[in-house]
Amino acid sequence: MKRGFSFLAIFFLVILLAIPASAAKLNITLTAGSVGGAWAAIGQGVGECIRKLEKNTVFTLQPGRDGANAIRVNSGKADLGIVHLGIAKAAINGTEPFKKPYKDVRAITILYSRAMYHFVILKKSGITDIAQIKAKKYPLKVSMNTKGSYMEIVGKNILAGYGIIYNDIKKWGGQVNFLAMRPSFPLIKDGRIEAISNVIQVPSSHIKELATTHKLCLLPIRDDIRKKVAKKLSLKLDVIPASAYNFIDKDIPTVSASVVLICSAKMPEDVAYTITKAIHKNLSYLAKVHRALKALNAKGMAQVGDVPLHPGALKYYKEIGVIK
Repeated sequence: MKRGFSFLAIFFLVILLAIPASAAKLNITLTAGSVGGAWAAIGQGVGECIRKLEKNTVFTLQPGRDGANAIRVNSGKADLGIVHLGIAKAAINGTEPFKKPYKDVRAITILYSRAMYHFVILKKSGITDIAQIKAKKYPLKVSMNTKGSYMEIVGKNILAGYGIIYNDIKKWGGQVNFLAMRPSFPLIKDGRIEAISNVIQVPSSHIKELATTHKLCLLPIRDDIRKKVAKKLSLKLDVIPASAYNFIDKDIPTVSASVVLICSAKMPEDVAYTITKAIHKNLSYLAKVHRALKALNAKGMAQVGDVPLHPGALKYYKEIGVIK
């Protein structure tokens, strides 16, 4: 009897070992953004890329938020996450908005770049330069995006470059709101706020729509300030072209952010390699998923700044020759 059970055990072990690795399921969880948002659409697109390469992949998309995504990936609660490049760097270093380092964050690929900082204000405010807010002690009513988000941190640092902190705005009779982009626009439409600070794609459909009913100004960022903030927060010097919006007649100097797909350093090398390959092999598909992905190419995928690439991703980039 025992001999029979031993034989069966050995038989099934041989059968399991004979199953090819390609038949095993790849189980991937990706944490992105809010339901229905751009990051959710991009995350679903990434999942489809993986499924196209590995037919038996089980892919789960979870709603998330920038900083929280880095923590979830670092802790193994999600395999992949979408974050701003500056957030990935901040997570590794343990700087704002993080209270401690999350050393296992690694990059797979840049997803898109040139998400540009906008400071939009109603023209009737009379403000044409951020420096005037302090000079006039102007009672600004502004939405800075959600507290602790990368968008809010960028805006806060821009204001700080001009010598403005949130308490100053409140002291001057203004108010600082911490609302995401979508709920901010109804407030400016009905006059409860007059300015929006955000990091968004150009052109923003929300701003274009607002410009049909309200006269707007898009404020430039002083060169020394944008250089300082860019260095601190892993941003790039950029300009919003005059052609982007019908209410501006010249290029607006600003800074721009990149968005990156991250994983944990603990992810197996072959899995990270497969994910990187899946995205690269489906760039034309991703270009149709969201307009932010149209500019993504093989060389751009690997340009993750000083955030370390996962060894599996690095291996693939070396294979295709974009990293020597």
